[in-house]
Amino acid sequence: MKAHGAGDKPLAITEANITYDGDPSNVALSGSPGTLPSGMWIADQLGIAMEEGLWSLAFWSLSEGWTLGFIDGVGAPRPAYYVMQLFGQHFGTQAATVSGAPSDVSVYASRRPDVAKTFVIAVNRASADRALTLDVVGGPAQAVPSAAVTVPAMSVLAIERGDDGTTHTWRYGAVEVAAGKGATPSTP
Repeated sequence: MKAHGAGDKPLAITEANITYDGDPSNVALSGSPGTLPSGMWIADQLGIAMEEGLWSLAFWSLSEGWTLGFIDGVGAPRPAYYVMQLFGQHFGTQAATVSGAPSDVSVYASRRPDVAKTFVIAVNRASADRALTLDVVGGPAQAVPSAAVTVPAMSVLAIERGDDGTTHTWRYGAVEVAAGKGATPSTP
């Protein structure tokens, strides 16, 4: 965009989804629409968009009777819906830098200085739990002690780390998908 004189324009992706083909007869793979892996893919899209300062990321086909909707034809939320909800409820207003994450775990961080918290979304694509150590550096005025958290296998974990050292987590994974519900509060 800079090379063509449009470097000052905001960048938006105005139509995104895991696939363009929602034909139910073509939905047989583990990452197909309506699955936990598709929801985890949405989490990565959202995290990367926020890290990169994307002006807008618009998902299409939010509600439909076929397979692509975040909500099915009778109003039941699917994994992509719950992942979007997790971001909406547990992500701050200022993107933060992340370093040192394991290769099979995506980690996206943000801050909300007005509530003195750092927010982290961790996406574990591995078939085993992954231990993370959270170190908040450069945000709050006082030092925040490190915190150890475990990101369950094949899940998305939202972490709220208070500047006072408190940690709260919400998990969305296979257990929640099987129960047809959203993220559940957990403890680190």
